[in-house]
This record gives sequence, C-alpha cells and structure tokens, in this order.
Amino acid sequence: MKLPAGMIERLQRDVDWSRPDYAAAVQSVFREGMLAYIQTYLGRGNSALIEYRDKDTPVRLAEEFRAVLDARPGLAELVPKFHEYLARDRSEPLPGVSEFLYWSAEAFGLKPVTSVTHVSIYLQPGRAVTASKQIFATHYFDASLGFTAALDDASETSAPSMYLVYSNRSRIDLLGRFAGGMRRAIARSRLRDGMRKNLTEVVRKLESSCATYPTPALTAQ
Repeated sequence: MKLPAGMIERLQRDVDWSRPDYAAAVQSVFREGMLAYIQTYLGRGNSALIEYRDKDTPVRLAEEFRAVLDARPGLAELVPKFHEYLARDRSEPLPGVSEFLYWSAEAFGLKPVTSVTHVSIYLQPGRAVTASKQIFATHYFDASLGFTAALDDASETSAPSMYLVYSNRSRIDLLGRFAGGMRRAIARSRLRDGMRKNLTEVVRKLESSCATYPTPALTAQ
C-alpha cells in the first residue's frame, strides 16, 4: 500500500501482528491517520500533502500534483484565477468556489484502490469548472487531477448551446517494471471506461437540467 512514513511507523509500533485480530487494529490506525491527514490538509492546503514512503524512493504528492496541474493544455489557459487557487500552498477562499471531499473504493487493476478526492467547483457567468484532485490513493496513483468545464456558446445561434470539456491526467507507478505492459493495458482500459461513463453522466445531467431552458424570443424584422 502507498503510505506515508508516519503511518508506517504507527503500524509497526501500535499493531500486535501476532494477534489473530490484528486486522481491526490496522483499520483503526489507518482511519485515525487518514482523518488527521485530511484535517491538516484542510488547514494548510498543498503544503500538507503527504509523501509516500512505501518504496525506496519517496514520492512527494505536492510535486506530483503540481506537475499534472501545470500540464498544458490545462486550467491555466481556461480559468487562470482558478488555476492559481488550486496551486496555492494554503487554501485561501476564492469567490465563486465551493468544495467538498469524498472517499471511494474501486476495483482497479489487480488490487482494489481506496482513495480520497478533493473536489472544487468554480462558478462564473457563462461557465462552470470542476476540479477533482486526488489527495491519497492506496495503490497505483502518484497523482491524479480531472477537470470538467461547461461553457456557454457565445456565438449568435437560434438556440442556447454550450461546450463541454473534460480532461483527466494521472501519474501512475509500476508501469515500467515487471508486468508493466499488462498494468498499462489495464489502466488504459479502466481510464477510458471511466471517462466514457463520466461524460455520459455529465451530458445526461446537463440535458436534463437544460430541458426547460427558456427559448429566446424571435423578433420580427
């Protein structure tokens, strides 16, 4: 599992691995550690992102996240203020942004993945942009950032219309080692399926919410 050094030390120190019920103690340490991490992250922002220490070379999540955030084309060109907000070490408020966190458990590849994601929604006249930033994952992912943008079509048309933009960038480990080709194929298939599912659901919700959108009145010339 991908874990920070502090949690690994707690597991070694606080869990009696000789007991038949050691799994319950592991779950307790994991949950307490994750809660403390999330509370620290909410107060300090990106500077509190963890460092994975499950391998010889540490992986600093803050550096991995900045790499996917700054990849082009991306949010910097579309919504520069929102991009700057996501890049800050300390999460200061930005007008028009609402946020929440959620955890998920997914059957991904050869191992199930439990992850925590921070979602930020930025609303402006004529556009809405959602950024989904992964702040923890038990396997595979060093960093992941997805964003969806719904933009009003500013051209003069007979009916309201919009553009939908979706992007998901991830940095995944183990793809270059033994069985890396198989893992890469599994990851590519899962990511494509997930993208197709997400887009289908977004389009369905947009069409449903816009079904009663007022039709512009026609003016006689």
